[in-house]
This record gives sequence, structure tokens and C-alpha cells, in this order.
Amino acid sequence: MGRKRSVTLYSKTREQVAIGCEICEYEKRNGKTEGRVALRFFIEDGSKEQVRFVAEPREAYNLFFKINKVARSAVACKEQTLPHKIEREEGGKKISIITSVTIEKWVKDAKSGYAIIGSRTIDGKNNSFNVSIKEVSDLLYYGKFLEFLSCAQAWESVPEGH
Repeated sequence: MGRKRSVTLYSKTREQVAIGCEICEYEKRNGKTEGRVALRFFIEDGSKEQVRFVAEPREAYNLFFKINKVARSAVACKEQTLPHKIEREEGGKKISIITSVTIEKWVKDAKSGYAIIGSRTIDGKNNSFNVSIKEVSDLLYYGKFLEFLSCAQAWESVPEGH
């Protein structure tokens, strides 16, 4: 049995539905890995709805820095990754898909917290998953895991004998 480096964080909505973000080595549907890092945002409500952000190792490392910047902020702030934009044709119509990850610190009255938000916009219609995090130590742990994966996934396949 193979192993996969992965960590999943969960939070609950007001309706008590679990929302999660899995941070792991990117694996294609055929089971092959590619040397990239995936953040998969999902909701546990029986739907198959999800947002996947696949990052190159340097992008995962950059996200680690964004997490640290937000964690150290004394005020509310947001840091967003560079959006990934894909355009494709579907039924003769050009479709634009934009995916991004935002790290956020919120402050309200005497309370504060953090969130990792995965969002995808398809032709102007936005779908986002807001995974809230209460403790700064948890946010920093997820950042450290991204830092680790950014180095562990920095490889490429080469033909045998080279």
C-alpha cells in the first residue's frame, strides 16, 4: 500500500456542514504524481462540489510566505495567490475559469481568526470554500506543511540511463 503526504483541515458552517481543505502531493487520476502540490477544497454535504488549486513547488513556497505574513499581522488582512486562468471551448463557446487561494485574517470586536479560501470563477459565477481556522498555530502548521511539500515536490522524471 502506497503512502501520500497529506493534511486536511476542517471547519463547520453555521448550518454545521463540514468544509475542508486537503493539502497534498498532486496526483493525476491515473495515480501518477507530477511534482506539484494540490489544495483541494470541498464540502461534506453529499455533493461532489470541490475546488482544486494545483501549484508548482515555487507557488506552494510563496503561499507559505503569505500564510506567515497574515499570521504575523496585527490587523485584518488578505493575501491572494496569483490566479490560475484557463480558457477552453465548450459547445462552441469560450469558457474562462479562474482559480485562486486567499489567506485571510479577520478581526471583529475582541475576536479574530483566520481562513484559507479556495475560489473558482467560471464565466463570472464564483464558487468559494471558506475554511476557518481559530488558532494561529494551526495556520502556521499548514504553512509549514506547504513549505515542506514545496521542497519535496521539486523533482522531475527523467528517462532511465540519464
